[in-house]
Amino acid sequence: SSLPGNHATKTCDQKKESGPKDATSDSAKVPIVKVRDFRGRLLPISYKPTEFDVICGKGNFSLGHVGNLRFKGIIKSKLPEYLKAKNRAEKAILITHVRELMRKDGLFVRQDKKCGRWYEVVESFVHEKVGQTFRDALSNVTTTLESAKEKGSKNVANKMS
Repeated sequence: SSLPGNHATKTCDQKKESGPKDATSDSAKVPIVKVRDFRGRLLPISYKPTEFDVICGKGNFSLGHVGNLRFKGIIKSKLPEYLKAKNRAEKAILITHVRELMRKDGLFVRQDKKCGRWYEVVESFVHEKVGQTFRDALSNVTTTLESAKEKGSKNVANKMS
């Protein structure tokens, strides 16, 4: 039986694939990549992301969102701990800690572009998002340090000539 209000879910659902396709049947023999469904709980129609929510997506809307900036600040503050982690298990513990910290006040959400409805994303997607944000922050720090070293060596070379 159908519950009232569930009809909106059907309009937002992504088309289900009819089972795995044989990649070898394709004339170009290109592997077929299945798109992973990020969606978890469908949020109410009236839902609008708060300043504590992290918007998962591309573009300026998500990059400049207050919750995303707060999230990146937390990642930056935890980066020394991430660097000290000796293995994947220690990093996973830190990632879980950040997820729990962010979920105290907010959600990790994403908007379905076809219908405009917001979804809370699944935990596996959040885990990947937090881990990737740590790796991006680490990459940014490394790039900044390398750039500073290059400028320093050029300044030394200029002073020597």
